[in-house]
Amino acid sequence: MIVTGSNHGRLWRFAAMGTLVMVALLGLAACSEDTPPFAKPPTPVEAAAVEATPVGESLVYSASLIPNERVEMAFKVGGYVKDIATAPGPDGRPRILQKGDKVARDMILAALRDDDYQAALRKASAARDEELASLREAQVNFDRYQTLFNQKVVAKSEYDKAKEKLDYYKASVDRTTQQIEEAGIQLRDTVLKSPLDALVLSRSIEKGTLVASGTLAFVLADLSTVKAVFGVPDFMLRFITPGDAVPVTVEALGNEVFPGTVLAVAPSADPKSRVFDVEVRIVNPDLRLKDGMIASARLSGDTASRLVVPINAVVRDTSDPKGFMVYVIDEAAGKATARKVILGDVVGNRAILSEGPAPGEKVITTGATMVHDGAPVRLIK
Repeated sequence: MIVTGSNHGRLWRFAAMGTLVMVALLGLAACSEDTPPFAKPPTPVEAAAVEATPVGESLVYSASLIPNERVEMAFKVGGYVKDIATAPGPDGRPRILQKGDKVARDMILAALRDDDYQAALRKASAARDEELASLREAQVNFDRYQTLFNQKVVAKSEYDKAKEKLDYYKASVDRTTQQIEEAGIQLRDTVLKSPLDALVLSRSIEKGTLVASGTLAFVLADLSTVKAVFGVPDFMLRFITPGDAVPVTVEALGNEVFPGTVLAVAPSADPKSRVFDVEVRIVNPDLRLKDGMIASARLSGDTASRLVVPINAVVRDTSDPKGFMVYVIDEAAGKATARKVILGDVVGNRAILSEGPAPGEKVITTGATMVHDGAPVRLIK
């Protein structure tokens, strides 16, 4: 091969550039060996100590007040609203019933125009009068044929016809009597009467409006006695029985305490919340307690100590989708250690543990979802 002067110079430059590249790569490799690997900084977390406390002692439960009896009044028949009962207004003048008005038992609340129902009753009565007249005639005719048949003057077929006609008119009278009763019931159903002494919670009709059968007209409530309804966990059931005295505090009335009596305890838990409903009866003669007010009921329960942790310390077990765990802080090593737990009930913002860390151990509360077993952590509180 022939190498000219220009080619020779070009080859020499290529060789020099390759040498420089090799030197640079060796220098980078040496630098990478001297730089330490990246270490993730500890995760800042907050923690709380596991407590052993008598969670069932003097617990307070949020309750809502409902009427002792609530009735929805609807028309059984349809028609135009003719009248609505009145009550004195704030100025003393009568006005149609409004929310909050008192009504008495058997008081007429509203009435429909009853012309059609009156006509139906008269028509049924006239039909029965006709059938009664025909029945009397058939009875006389049958008595005559029965005498003649006994004397063997008429044939049995004629006797049977007379008896058949008598039976027919008896059935007709029974049918028209039933029609009269039905017409009378429909006529009475054009009037709505209050079944109890109560307050009007709502009115859904106006004078002159056309209502259909089943149209809701009034909602009434007996507030002379109210019920405080709240849910309790299963471990409290053995401390609650019907007849027990339970004080109920109403914040809207300046935290006034009302004496209550346990009326009923649900035999089964709510499928979603897993709590058992308790009804406490409160006498309310002055009607100060209203439907929908919020109250609190205080119950005395178990004094045995149980392990308790904040609810936000409990997370799903990464190895068991149905299980739970908490992260215990090893302060000396600055690490989080996963610990399986078995949950009991939840009371307020605390979870009761059937099994878990020992009292005094610190579990991560804020940041529990951001760490893993063995993760470095830094306690900030």
